[in-house]
Amino acid sequence: IHLVSHIVSVKRPEIIVRKRSSLPPHTDVLVRQGVMPKAVAELLKFLILSRGSLIVAGPPGSGKTTLIKSLLYSYVPADWKVVVIEDTGEIDPPPNSSWSRYVVFELGSVRVDLFDLAKAALRSSTTKLLVVGETRGSEAQVLAQSLLAGLGGLTSFHGGSSEEVVARLRSHPINLSNSQIGMFNFVAIMSFSERPRRVLRELTELVYDPSGDEVIINKVW
Repeated sequence: IHLVSHIVSVKRPEIIVRKRSSLPPHTDVLVRQGVMPKAVAELLKFLILSRGSLIVAGPPGSGKTTLIKSLLYSYVPADWKVVVIEDTGEIDPPPNSSWSRYVVFELGSVRVDLFDLAKAALRSSTTKLLVVGETRGSEAQVLAQSLLAGLGGLTSFHGGSSEEVVARLRSHPINLSNSQIGMFNFVAIMSFSERPRRVLRELTELVYDPSGDEVIINKVW
């Protein structure tokens, strides 16, 4: 859970402090808090265990990473070979698990970005699940390839609706084809509320129609 405090002054910049708990809430807790209904949590559990793919989208601070961490910690067996790639390390592998985490590295002219890390993850012994902390560029191409190879996939994405997510996936610098976008099974849209502060607003299914080369968006919940 992220706690965000703001210190605002006319003469000073805004300072944001983000404090995360050592362990994310279990999905049962999110259900009790009203973040999502039990039926949706069960569907996402089935999706994870069957190595499906999910994009968690929403505005900044809407709980995207918290939901991903909750799904991972609640449902993914510790003996699964999982690789997490991130700009900044937020998703900690559980103790005594087979998970690996790769974080973007930059030193002088040397930079290892998310695209490089995604390629390295495919070359490693990843056998179950590839998690990208936030997809916003060419690393989406590698993630789509991993889904085609039979891996499960989880990623967060900035977007206010499933339609916006699909439009951005088609656009530069991501440039996925409609058939590649169709490799993603579901889009979960996070949003703000009063109680609880962050909620899952809708869950949609992405279906690729080869006859018309289009992505069909079906609202599941």
